[in-house]
Amino acid sequence: GKINGGKLIGRQHGGNYGQNEYCGIEFVERTVSDYFISWGWNDTHYKGAEIIPLPDYNLSRYYNIYKNNNENLIMVNQLLPFQIYRFTCFGLMKNYLAYFENKKKFFENIDARILEKLIYRPYHQDYGWREYENKLLENYQLKREYNGDLKNILQSVKLYICDHLGTSLLEALVIGTPTILFWDSEMFDERETVKPAFDLLRNAGILFHQPEEAAKKINEIWNNILDWWQEPSRQKARLEFLKMQCNVDKNWKKIWVKKLKRELLRKS
Repeated sequence: GKINGGKLIGRQHGGNYGQNEYCGIEFVERTVSDYFISWGWNDTHYKGAEIIPLPDYNLSRYYNIYKNNNENLIMVNQLLPFQIYRFTCFGLMKNYLAYFENKKKFFENIDARILEKLIYRPYHQDYGWREYENKLLENYQLKREYNGDLKNILQSVKLYICDHLGTSLLEALVIGTPTILFWDSEMFDERETVKPAFDLLRNAGILFHQPEEAAKKINEIWNNILDWWQEPSRQKARLEFLKMQCNVDKNWKKIWVKKLKRELLRKS
């Protein structure tokens, strides 16, 4: 298409875009494209494509459909390869063993009665870390489960926990699942332009950077999670974050057509 004068349009297809200081996939896609459709954010972090912020058509179907009907909490996890073999959103983590140490600190500080209800959802690929991860799960007698579509699971769990930047945290916030996030800010480098969005979650007591603090918060709110989650100030922070990082809209088709017509005709 580009060879014959056509235009190449890239599109965000997951988390980390517009968030990580280094995101190899985003760098390549924005570099080779004329336009790049984001989930609502805009920045000049990488040269190349002109950003067109639009609501995500897939996640727009899941907006505010949370309906808690069980007592489980789910912890969604990730793994990264030992060596770089493809473009990823991270490169190599600075200290992956420290990432597992933070998991240990979290498990050690959460109440045993709550830990019994925790479902550990592993990353779908091994990358050479699975044996180490299995020992961790055995030590704390955690239930490991990778069944079912996560977006469907998030509609019913009592609490969602995530210890990394990624797609699932955006899915949970769109669905409206009560959420606790924690990660080491030195391991997961936030882009300067995204800090105001994550500040909303930090100030609302949703995002922490010490695993002990996240565990303490869960212990504190466990008996009244929905009351905590539905506090107006916390919901306002969630919705403002989504507007900045993961916009959704039931009328996404009309918005896409109108925006793309205007942008593409303007350049023709």
